Amino acid sequence: MNKAVILTRVSTCEQETSIEMQIERLKAYCLAKGLEVVEVVTDSAVSGSVPLDERDGGKRIKELIDAKAISHIVGFKLDRMFRDAGDCLTKTKEWEKSGIACHMLDIGVDTTTAQGRFFLTIVAGFAEMERRVIADRTKNAMEHKKKHKQVYSAPVYGFDSVDGALQPNEGENRTVRLIQRLKVQGKGYRAIANHLNEKGIKSKTGGVWHFSAVRNVLSNSIHKS
Repeated sequence: MNKAVILTRVSTCEQETSIEMQIERLKAYCLAKGLEVVEVVTDSAVSGSVPLDERDGGKRIKELIDAKAISHIVGFKLDRMFRDAGDCLTKTKEWEKSGIACHMLDIGVDTTTAQGRFFLTIVAGFAEMERRVIADRTKNAMEHKKKHKQVYSAPVYGFDSVDGALQPNEGENRTVRLIQRLKVQGKGYRAIANHLNEKGIKSKTGGVWHFSAVRNVLSNSIHKS
């Protein structure tokens, strides 16, 4: 059986065009490999720090595997699919036991071969090391900016960066208060996001709201005063 599922992911700060690009290239890869794409699974506005099993996309893939509907899982990049090396190797080993092959477009890995499985192990280790090096550099840079009272991250919803300092955005703060009222009324993150989108209210990036953006607003201590 040569039936495949395509898995894509974009984080909260990326544009939807990123998903479209991923899907286009992944479909071309499947066509070249003779794989029939039975479904495209997308995780939108999901951080790479979330394990695959805890994402909606990961849960859908498990359903397809349990239903024996696929034999191949095709992803764009290793860090789009997995949180870290441990997550990668655990899941691919689990899939292998179920007769499922994993394909990573960016590194040309195909776990239907012994060489592919070996190469994936090496690449996963290097990718995790690179993430940790970047995390260390980012942490050091943020600590430097904190020490000098500079803005050290993208402004949270409700605030803008003006000359390196945070300034309230009254229009966005009205939306923050609306989100807080809806939460008090018992609405969940997704229901609130849907409400904002129906009202035509834009997110910080000017796009649509996702549950994770609503959760970030409600969990940020800057809004709890």
